[in-house]
Amino acid sequence: MDPGALNFTDAFGNTPLMVAAIKAAGSRSRDGIQDTKVIDLLLQKRANRDLIDEDGMSAYGLLTEKLNEYSLMMSTMLGKPPSSEPDHPSVTSLKRKLMPSTGPTDADAKGGKEQPGFIDYSDGELESDDESFDF
Repeated sequence: MDPGALNFTDAFGNTPLMVAAIKAAGSRSRDGIQDTKVIDLLLQKRANRDLIDEDGMSAYGLLTEKLNEYSLMMSTMLGKPPSSEPDHPSVTSLKRKLMPSTGPTDADAKGGKEQPGFIDYSDGELESDDESFDF
């Protein structure tokens, strides 16, 4: 594997490790995250888990953010409050693998909620501009 390709960044600053973390979050089930082969291979080849994207988020932060979004989406669809259960051991293990060497970045800790364009509807309040929509 080309060492330069391990830490290549796209137009948004995402590395292959970040993309793999986002994909892993999307594959979460009741049994946790079972398929971490790509992440394990990238880390084995020395992919840099300390790199951040243009929003200041690491692969760890992106994984955590996507897991939180998934949890919120599922609880909304099921009409239940978000789960307060601890993470599945496989999720905890993956978070540990992706944790930057100096700990989460400020953006990781905020979960991306202060990024431009992010709208947090978790408090149940929706903004309205008094327009009605007919579908």
